[in-house]
Amino acid sequence: PHKRPDHPHEPHKRPGNPDEPHKRPPIYTNKTIYELLSESKYTTKAFSIIKDDEELSEFFKNTKANMTVFVPTDKAFESLPPHHPPHNATDALSKEFLRKAVLYHTSPDPYDTRKLFFSKTIPSSLKSEGGIGKGNYQRLRISHQPFFGLRVNMLSKIIAGNIYATNGIIHGIDHLIILPPYAQQLVGILPTVFSTSALALAKMELAGEPKLPEGPKTFFIPPNSAWRGLGYRVNAFLFSRFGEKHLAALMKYHITHGKVVYTDYVIEPPKDGDEAKIEDEGHYHTELDTFLGDAKLTVDIWRKGPWAKLVVGDKVPTMLTDIITRDGVLHVPVRVLIPPRPKPD
Repeated sequence: PHKRPDHPHEPHKRPGNPDEPHKRPPIYTNKTIYELLSESKYTTKAFSIIKDDEELSEFFKNTKANMTVFVPTDKAFESLPPHHPPHNATDALSKEFLRKAVLYHTSPDPYDTRKLFFSKTIPSSLKSEGGIGKGNYQRLRISHQPFFGLRVNMLSKIIAGNIYATNGIIHGIDHLIILPPYAQQLVGILPTVFSTSALALAKMELAGEPKLPEGPKTFFIPPNSAWRGLGYRVNAFLFSRFGEKHLAALMKYHITHGKVVYTDYVIEPPKDGDEAKIEDEGHYHTELDTFLGDAKLTVDIWRKGPWAKLVVGDKVPTMLTDIITRDGVLHVPVRVLIPPRPKPD
């Protein structure tokens, strides 16, 4: 019978490493970011916001800058709530709010897709008004998964990257990057993940606990699955009127103050010799002050290239890290953190 001849060449292989960002030829131009956005038929809505603001226009025309901008496509704006015609949803927003939103879509430093791949968080051009320390830049979370590409703040996927202008790099994204909410607001709007922790935080206020002071914080918020691990009896006691004080103490142990610890960066009060960046390779260890008296939480971070592992307290790993909030950063431990027993006097 007829036999299939030997394959004359090597079988086709998928090019590249699936763990690396998709490699597409970079685009180089001799135009500014402002000029490129004005000419693109895919960014008309983003450009209309910029051109209507003199300060933003000058910002993107500045040839001395070397920035990164994540530009939402026109389709990305469809997620905004509809407004009465002939206006669109952005007409109802103040110029100050839009300016902050645009600045949060940019970084003062240049990041191509390769550099983003090896980053966990990067600074935006939006300065904090005090939530993470006055004058510090709000950060953007960068994540990557095989076959899903690079994402900014979890939702915004880079669909067109490495467009080089004379004053920076443009990346096109498919969703708007939302200004970060406060941690307690974020927990409250994700009930399928954090409803038990949201209830615990609410009961703290109902029990008469003083409101947490302003300032930089690192939050370790257990998901619903972690609370289930305590068992029904323990939960029934903690969430009863007899366990209110114990529940409040438990939640205070999950919130630290003074430092904002990302997996690649630390914001803390300035001290001689302190370095803010966590090295790309190796181990970082720190102790954080909690709101539970003198109790402290230890944090260990291991970095290797684009990967990071964060362990908190008594060797409790985290399932999700670097969730950006207006008043700090939120990490999700796999178990509820148990405070140490108080030392006898």
